Amino acid sequence: GITPQNSLFLEGDAANMQVFTAAGQSHTYWFAVTADREFRATLAWFDPPAAVSAAETILNDLDLKVVDPNGVELFPNGLTEPDRVNVNEHITVSLSNVVPGLYAVHVTANTIRLDQPFALVVSGSFVATTAAPTGSPTTPTTTLGPSSSPTSLPTTQGPTTFPTDTPTTLPTPQGPSPSPTLSPTTTKPSAEPTPAPSPEPTEMPSRTPTL
Repeated sequence: GITPQNSLFLEGDAANMQVFTAAGQSHTYWFAVTADREFRATLAWFDPPAAVSAAETILNDLDLKVVDPNGVELFPNGLTEPDRVNVNEHITVSLSNVVPGLYAVHVTANTIRLDQPFALVVSGSFVATTAAPTGSPTTPTTTLGPSSSPTSLPTTQGPTTFPTDTPTTLPTPQGPSPSPTLSPTTTKPSAEPTPAPSPEPTEMPSRTPTL
């Protein structure tokens, strides 16, 4: 669709712009056109200034050409060949001459001395398409995105049986199982308290009174 981002550019803004860098380069745009409106294509670019005494005043020469579904080539500005003078080229297919089918709009760099961006405007009743297949120039190959039909999944034959995990049986050891040996528990006797010796009574000397 047409948005400010892809239709209006500021000086030095190269985002989303087509730029020719060498002669011989070209871009082709395809349109599946119906016969209810006339078809128009306009090419424009800013050519670098030439020298005052230059014999050729145009430095970067671009060419516009339209090819209809019957293979008829249409050139701009009422000419029967490419325009080598103007930097605005226009082609109109009148309503009475519109042939329903796939139209190709070609923009080609004839001479390039400096990198050259350009603007292309196409109007009419159409759907932008991808390139036509080889050998079928009148068959549009409109890309409408992925099909909305549901994809059928393969049918599984019967229920799927998953293997059941069987517990593993450990082998029984041969012969009697040795009984565990219990270490004897040594019980330490409780220490009886030693009675403290009773102190013997001490006889005190008796005093004899002196006469």
